[in-house]
Amino acid sequence: MSRRRPRGILLIELIIAMGVASLIGGIILGLNIDQLRLYRFAQERSEIENSTRLAIGRVIRIIRDAAPSNTGAFPILTADAQTLTLFANIDADADVERVRFFLNGTLLQRGVIQPVGDPAVYLTANEVVSTVTTNVRNGAAPVFEYFEETYLGSGSPLTQPVDENDVRLVRMTLTVDVDPASEPVASTLSTLTQLRNLKENY
Repeated sequence: MSRRRPRGILLIELIIAMGVASLIGGIILGLNIDQLRLYRFAQERSEIENSTRLAIGRVIRIIRDAAPSNTGAFPILTADAQTLTLFANIDADADVERVRFFLNGTLLQRGVIQPVGDPAVYLTANEVVSTVTTNVRNGAAPVFEYFEETYLGSGSPLTQPVDENDVRLVRMTLTVDVDPASEPVASTLSTLTQLRNLKENY
């Protein structure tokens, strides 16, 4: 005579199996969410680094082409840690513009003044400001550092206040982060350029 299994045991087994399946499903879901989050962080970091590289490239091209102004003034007007004002022909016309790069909170901005009159003058009231890039987190760290012609890749930059007449190379450094309170961590990008029109060693 066969013995029948109590129905209560079958119900308990079913509940245990469902619980185990739910636990495994939760672990798998959690792992997938973590992987998606890591992928999103990596993608965000890559995007912000690429956009920052492009922004630095645009600024560096202008710095490299700094030239005497329409009034004959030296190519570098001011050389501060977070503001660089220079003269450069940025629109391939007959005039040399006054260009100011400056940190405004988390924005790196550019102000451009076209010369007017004869003799030429640069009126600060005519400055047109645009944003070069956002999410800059340099804080008190310098955006711009300046070097003499003798700089060979190591050593300290010129100390502030910088004598603009000594500047031959400029290093630009940006630390960027969309949200400092969360991942991904901040990225820091830096590049060094020589002012072509002030190059003394050929």
